[in-house]
Amino acid sequence: MSDCGLELIDVDSFIDLHRLQWLDLSDNRLTFIKETTFRGLILQHLFLNGNRGLQLLPLSFDGLITIGLYLHDCALTHIAPEVLAPLNGTLTNLWLNGNHLERLDRSLVGLFSFTTHLRLGGNPLRCNCETMWMKEYFDTNAEVFKGADSPSCGAPVKLKGRQFGELSALDFR
Repeated sequence: MSDCGLELIDVDSFIDLHRLQWLDLSDNRLTFIKETTFRGLILQHLFLNGNRGLQLLPLSFDGLITIGLYLHDCALTHIAPEVLAPLNGTLTNLWLNGNHLERLDRSLVGLFSFTTHLRLGGNPLRCNCETMWMKEYFDTNAEVFKGADSPSCGAPVKLKGRQFGELSALDFR
């Protein structure tokens, strides 16, 4: 169902599709995901990428079980921990690359610890003491970031464009 011009998904639209494993809703015109839209689904992968301006509510993924969530290129400026919390423990692939994220909440480290593939490149991350936890996570879990662009700094000016692998923890102070 990718690139079909979809603007809205009703709650329980897919509830009867018990054998559904991949749901590709990428490159549509979805502007928000209602609470519990995907409840009852057990998916391998949910693709929402390319829905520019997508907004996620705290319970958008409540009731969903998936190992892969693809939210790249959605122009996300913020992702609240409550949005991803229902996926904690099952999510192994999380793609947030190519958005407008300047920071991620430290409480996401618990969710990140279950990932085997985490994509954060292409976001203008503010590299300061608030994001030092991300640098530390990157340094101790480099294999999770392999095969993709490394997270990089969008600010401050002295670090703009520099990738996490080029920086030390001191640069984040």
